[in-house]
Amino acid sequence: MKLKGILAAALFTVLIGCGGASSFKPDTFSDKDMCIVKVDNEKAKVCYGMSRSEVEKILGNGREGNLHIYTEYDVGVNLMYRDDIARGVMLNEESEGIYKTARGVKVGQTKDDVKSLHGSKYAIDLAENSMEYYYDNKDNKFLGVVSLEDKTPESLVNTSVLTVWVEDGKIARVWLADRKMLVQFN
Repeated sequence: MKLKGILAAALFTVLIGCGGASSFKPDTFSDKDMCIVKVDNEKAKVCYGMSRSEVEKILGNGREGNLHIYTEYDVGVNLMYRDDIARGVMLNEESEGIYKTARGVKVGQTKDDVKSLHGSKYAIDLAENSMEYYYDNKDNKFLGVVSLEDKTPESLVNTSVLTVWVEDGKIARVWLADRKMLVQFN
């Protein structure tokens, strides 16, 4: 009987520790939020801050995208690099069913699905076709619309962004990037 209790406790600990997207809490943020994972293999992970060579070990070789702003990879994943370091990740419609964010946001969901994963408290949901979350990595806090007026270079690099683009009520694109990449494409 005592052995069953120990085994049950050990199983519970393993399940909690390996919870994947379920280990995230709404209205919180961590560096893990800046990653995408393969839907059927969460160990295949691409994160903000990885080198191009690390990314390409997972996604294969990319090809130059429009306006030389991003690199396209198969399966609907695009990356934006600054000095060969991933500073922006985009999932487009081709990624549906293949890739998602580490928290579980994926193409085909709704804004309400995103709010259930990320929370409603800090969502900037001012337009029908988009929604954003901004997180200040230096001060460890979410930013509201007024706080976004600070466009100093330091502020732009230190702010992580999740943006979803919506078409016909469903998410068509998901961006994870620093603000500098999304504002200046650099």
